Amino acid sequence: MRWGLRVAARWWLDSAPPNPDSIRREAQRFSDMGLVKGKHFTMKMPEGGRDGYVYIRREGLAYAVWLSVHGS
Repeated sequence: MRWGLRVAARWWLDSAPPNPDSIRREAQRFSDMGLVKGKHFTMKMPEGGRDGYVYIRREGLAYAVWLSVHGS
């Protein structure tokens, strides 16, 4: 599993080949941190031979930074 930062300021999760369990696990980890799906991150499960993904949005990245400074 690999993490990276794309130009659009989105974190992406690359689990090649795409693994639905990994995508669910990372989405759950974001939720456990207090990030809200749709507001702080988006996810799409693999289907029809296409890759799935978990993106952390700008708002989610800013919130994760805030949490790292302030806790909780």
